[in-house]
Amino acid sequence: MSAVSDAYNLLCAENPMGFNPDYVCKLNIPDKMPDDVKKEDVPVLVLIKDIQSIPGAFASNQSRMLANKVQVQVWFSPTDPLAEQYEELLRKYMESNGFYAYYIFTDMDPDISKLFLTAKFNCNQFD
Repeated sequence: MSAVSDAYNLLCAENPMGFNPDYVCKLNIPDKMPDDVKKEDVPVLVLIKDIQSIPGAFASNQSRMLANKVQVQVWFSPTDPLAEQYEELLRKYMESNGFYAYYIFTDMDPDISKLFLTAKFNCNQFD
């Protein structure tokens, strides 16, 4: 499996952030969610993207490892009960599942007046 699919499966499963699987997206965000809610009206929206995959650990001219970098972005209301905890909860949950954070940043999205968290993770996968 790819690191994006693995991260997607983790964030759609039961997790400490309680993300609704209908609002967890891979690669792009549709204009309307499966339940016809506009993306701007979703309480907590998650996007997972592949940043970079680098082959490594070569043996006999074949790669035995793929170093993946995955980005997870979360949009949420400043009044969300978990607003101050998303960074730590996401980092700890992903690290306990083999994704290691190297960048986490939270800021206000000026277009939709929600906070957004951007987290980048390393994940090494061996064949």
